[in-house]
Amino acid sequence: DVTDFFPTICAAAGVTIPESLTIDGRSFLPQIRGEQGHPREWRYTWYNPSGGPKAKAEWAQNNRYKLYADGQFFDTQADPKERSPLAADALDANARAAREKLATAIAEFATARPEGVAKQGQAFGGEGDSQPKKKEKAGKKKKAPKA
Repeated sequence: DVTDFFPTICAAAGVTIPESLTIDGRSFLPQIRGEQGHPREWRYTWYNPSGGPKAKAEWAQNNRYKLYADGQFFDTQADPKERSPLAADALDANARAAREKLATAIAEFATARPEGVAKQGQAFGGEGDSQPKKKEKAGKKKKAPKA
């Protein structure tokens, strides 16, 4: 996960991360050194292209399953284009366990974005006071840049 780079670089440099600094990453330096380490069982993504306070998309996934914050759950090996969400009442024991783990991962990050940082971001559209982007007039093409 990209959040793991900061603690990995700090560990490699011998820099201690202050306890007062809350981070959501973990060092993968042991794996780089060929040691066991503590690799993640999942990856978490919160996405808003302009950094606003609401996510355009939020999910957690492992090597097989992907759970969105809105509850949609997919087997990405069997359905890589995520066309058919799995029904919660039709999951086998392995899928149920994965769904629970991924839901816990999403919940873990519920308060990960400090209010001050979130307020600095821009809305992605449909978020609060956002302004819709102007649409290009039909039939009008953009001019190609001069070479």
